[in-house]
Amino acid sequence: MAASRLNAAGVAQADGFSLNVSNFNPTASEVAYGKAVAEGGRKNADTVKAQMLKGDYVIFKGPLKDNTGKTVIAGGTALKQTEPVLEQMNYLTEGVIGKV
Repeated sequence: MAASRLNAAGVAQADGFSLNVSNFNPTASEVAYGKAVAEGGRKNADTVKAQMLKGDYVIFKGPLKDNTGKTVIAGGTALKQTEPVLEQMNYLTEGVIGKV
């Protein structure tokens, strides 16, 4: 059921998706779920995974605002997942309710 929702939401156009990040479900259940996701979604996820393993994946592209409306990553800025500045994230992104 969840896989059909991902497919309906356009996972084939997504940069990637994660399965079982909290280790809540048994592996066999997650494997079956992953196999139910459309081939295009799996291919995109594999592409992103390869880029991440090489350290080439741009995980944030500005502009990015925090949940108070302040720009925290300027427009035109592209940050890879290995950028040290990301270790200093002390904010919630736009649309997230809460405080740090």
